[in-house]
Amino acid sequence: MKILDASENLTEEYIRELSYLIHGSDPIIRDYTATEEHLEQVKKAKDEGRLPIFTLSPEMFRKRTPEEKEALKREAQKRGAGAIGRCMISWTSRSWRTGTGR
Repeated sequence: MKILDASENLTEEYIRELSYLIHGSDPIIRDYTATEEHLEQVKKAKDEGRLPIFTLSPEMFRKRTPEEKEALKREAQKRGAGAIGRCMISWTSRSWRTGTGR
């Protein structure tokens, strides 16, 4: 019985760490992003089979709006919470079917 309790605790600990292992730490939401023009140039270069190599310049970037940053944070939080939920559902459904936690 002690082994079963230890196994359950270990499994719960792994599940708590799973999001970090899959997604890393909290996402970094940067204040700047590439401009649409630059992204189009990158896509065009890739479509032509070239490496998208450009000289770095300030015109390639723009400042994100507060609304954009907030939307990115919400999206990252959704993805993180979803991974834990999917893992729990998968693990518990498999446990019930097979009678084991593996």
